[in-house]
Amino acid sequence: MKVHELKIHSDFFKATVDGARKFEVVKLSDNIRLGDQLILRENTIQGITDRYCIAKVTFIQPCYSAILQGYTIVSYMLLNVFNL
Repeated sequence: MKVHELKIHSDFFKATVDGARKFEVVKLSDNIRLGDQLILRENTIQGITDRYCIAKVTFIQPCYSAILQGYTIVSYMLLNVFNL
């Protein structure tokens, strides 16, 4: 299992914490696998905040669209939220 750190927009961070958003679109080169953990850091216009959450990757869906070529959709289960 590997740990990957991702920056996500504050609106997406709030939706993740609220349970409404359970996926991210990431580059294939990030080499994320099932069971890996994600550290999702809130990113605002001012920069990275001290708010973050930890999630476990539960599903990976390759993107076959030409628009998203080179990316994949990663679904996750939220484990912990910090500094709310």
